[in-house]
Amino acid sequence: MFQIRVVRHMDEPAEYEEARSVLDDYESTYDIDRGDLLHCTDAFKHLERFEESVGAAGDPFGDIGGNMWRCHAESMDVIELEAGLYIQPLASGSMEPPSSPSVIYIDPFSAFGDGRHPSTSLCLRFLAGHMEAFGAGERGRLSVLDAGAGTGILSIAAEKLGAGLIDAVELHGAAAENARRNIRLNDCERIGVRQGDLLAVKFGRQYDIVLANLISDVIIACLGVLVPLVRPAGVMIASGIGRARAAEVEGRIFASGLKIKDSALLDGWMGYLLTR
Repeated sequence: MFQIRVVRHMDEPAEYEEARSVLDDYESTYDIDRGDLLHCTDAFKHLERFEESVGAAGDPFGDIGGNMWRCHAESMDVIELEAGLYIQPLASGSMEPPSSPSVIYIDPFSAFGDGRHPSTSLCLRFLAGHMEAFGAGERGRLSVLDAGAGTGILSIAAEKLGAGLIDAVELHGAAAENARRNIRLNDCERIGVRQGDLLAVKFGRQYDIVLANLISDVIIACLGVLVPLVRPAGVMIASGIGRARAAEVEGRIFASGLKIKDSALLDGWMGYLLTR
């Protein structure tokens, strides 16, 4: 079985403070302080809007959002995945990581996805578990779409796990550039990053794996675009769905023609492995 071992994890909003989860017999609990609120999806969205507004106004605070994220990154610990991958957040852009094919180096800057949030952990779990069923040669023929790439962490994991082609799409320009930086940092060569709206981007192919680590409203809005991009024998991995909206999203998933092959709940967040 696939396990995620988090050495130190402090991600959840206050309403989930009491949550405890057991994932493949490993129990984890999560604490929170004010700084860690920056890593919650909703808080990040507000921070992103703040950055955009001060940038438009020429605010002298400049890169305050990015600096806050770098300070936050200094307290992050390595995340170990049983599939043989480790995630190492970088606290400084000047750090030169050692060469290691099994380590994913991530500088979060102002984008979402350093591997610590439960929604990202669930996507990584399903991605690694699904790809483990393929031999090395078969993995090299797999194509992956990372819808809403953020830092590029899932795209990088897909390449390190052996996928032969990865297309990443990210709405926000700063996040897309950060994804490109992390891709270069990890010496990845099979990932292409496009900036654009998922509802407007023209895709010229279907994919063996579609990754959608988004939020409930975005997943619902994009199902009509994403489902046709899944090959008949392919899968979609979706996460970022709060447990309070799980039934609603599952209903939309079934209506789109997808089936739930597997699902998991981790500290108030749902993740799904879906098939056509």
